[in-house]
Amino acid sequence: MSDLFARSEGCRLCGHQNGDDDFACVLSLPPTPLANAFVDAKARDIPQPTYPLDLYRCRRCGHVQLRDLVDPLHVFQRNRTAIANVAPLQHIVRAHAGEILARCPPAYGTLAVVIGSNDGTMLKAFQDTNMRCHGIEPAVDLARTAISDGLDTFPGFFSPAIASRIQDTMGRARIVVAPRALVHAQNPKAFLEGVQALLARDGIFSFEIPYLPDIGTLGLMDRVRHEILDYYALGPLTRLLHACDLELISAQRVDERPGLLRGYAQHLGGPYARDGSVDTLLAGESSLLSDSSGWVDDFRRRVEDRKQAILDVLDAWKSKGLRIAAIGATARSTSLLYALGIGPETLDFVADDCRWKQGLFTPGLHIPILSPDALGDKNIDAVMVLSWDFADAIIECRAAFSAADCRFIVPLPEMRIMGNP
Repeated sequence: MSDLFARSEGCRLCGHQNGDDDFACVLSLPPTPLANAFVDAKARDIPQPTYPLDLYRCRRCGHVQLRDLVDPLHVFQRNRTAIANVAPLQHIVRAHAGEILARCPPAYGTLAVVIGSNDGTMLKAFQDTNMRCHGIEPAVDLARTAISDGLDTFPGFFSPAIASRIQDTMGRARIVVAPRALVHAQNPKAFLEGVQALLARDGIFSFEIPYLPDIGTLGLMDRVRHEILDYYALGPLTRLLHACDLELISAQRVDERPGLLRGYAQHLGGPYARDGSVDTLLAGESSLLSDSSGWVDDFRRRVEDRKQAILDVLDAWKSKGLRIAAIGATARSTSLLYALGIGPETLDFVADDCRWKQGLFTPGLHIPILSPDALGDKNIDAVMVLSWDFADAIIECRAAFSAADCRFIVPLPEMRIMGNP
């Protein structure tokens, strides 16, 4: 453990402060290092600090959240994964931008603000429509990439003060997007108050969140990690938005990324009609997440069932003497590998396309990270696809390797075995 984290005594949504009595544990995962805390060969033999990774539900408002919070500077300064380097993710981000523009057609010179703008991929999509753009990105290396590409980017965290500064210098924004930043905020109410102050009266606020009902139903243990503080259902979220004078007008699952929900909000009484998606999801939640439904026990059981199914396959392959590697040294892979309890005794290495990761070692478990070319060079017999939501695209890109005597295990949301038996 480390002194870089602190336990929250109150709920981040309703603000009730009564310590442990106000919370019930939903899911307890093994403590892990930070998801992007890759190390080089010099640090391979040095143990890394780990932090609790447990989900709690507020007994008062029902919101599910992490309570053990790591210093955000420590969390985000390590992120160097640019969207432009992950082709399937780049496609999703640009499609999201296109969806926003279809809902809120741009006018020349209007302002789009992206909170958590990464390398500026989404900013470029807005800039291509002759909008003015401003990004906010706490990961300094990613912010520098965007700035070097000529994209106006503030290297830091969003806050009401930053919203006020943008409004004073650039005016209000027609479009505000927080692809992940809402669930990174240690004070989500202050975050949304900043959005509300920055958003034009006819503006759209779009965001993505981990969607608790789907995470529980699918047993998506790897959606839980330290930089994601909040795991929303729409009931608590709509109440929070209303408290900040915002209203949810649409909510859709992100089909390409199970467990995520994309929402659209506006000022209360704004010009956009609310579609039926919000009411449909809220109706489903009322039964699925009720205290009498047993959803917490079901969530835990699904996680354990998926873990056991994956481990049974890997153990069988190891017993046959197969050489196993993984592909996708992602942030989520840290949570998944720790939840499964597997490391270099099971996986020879993790392959990843990001060149800056190659030659490093995974957080905590210190599995070598190599180029995907190593899958063929080192005669690997089986591959675990850690970036499981991009599994089909990943396997298609490795067509020659896939055609060889090799098999793939796609661990989630439902385990699949692909390739030669």
